[in-house]
Amino acid sequence: MIATLLFAAVTAAPVPAPADDFKTLCVATRGDVAAVTAAAAAEGGWSAPVQQDGMTVWIRTGEGVARNLVVGEQAAPDGKRQACMLTSQPAQPDLVSGIAGVLGGVSMAVDANAGLYAYAPDQDAYRAGDVTFVKVTTEADSTSLTAIRPVR
Repeated sequence: MIATLLFAAVTAAPVPAPADDFKTLCVATRGDVAAVTAAAAAEGGWSAPVQQDGMTVWIRTGEGVARNLVVGEQAAPDGKRQACMLTSQPAQPDLVSGIAGVLGGVSMAVDANAGLYAYAPDQDAYRAGDVTFVKVTTEADSTSLTAIRPVR
């Protein structure tokens, strides 16, 4: 009986908002695959990770949401970068202009019209160049939040 009640309490926990998931799973972990794996497991509700095209992918569905979480290292013209993307349905168009307020810390628009921001947890990190680039895109039915960090 107690186990059933505990299971019901765990499974009935509300799904975090997409921006909160993004902060917890992509920004706070710096897109590190092991850290994202641990954070997704701690949060619960995510599928087991699978490898797809060199990236690690998780899926979460239920309670009116569908989310994909994709993490991995990518080649870039200036070296390698760590990328973490959360795609959520339904769309959250307000995040395009409101992401800076959601992230907290220091956020500066690199190209606000394109939804690209530079983020750091505080002024010292920002001055030191410890910056995560955040890209927000919205389609008709989904919103994607991407955190990109250079691999040093």
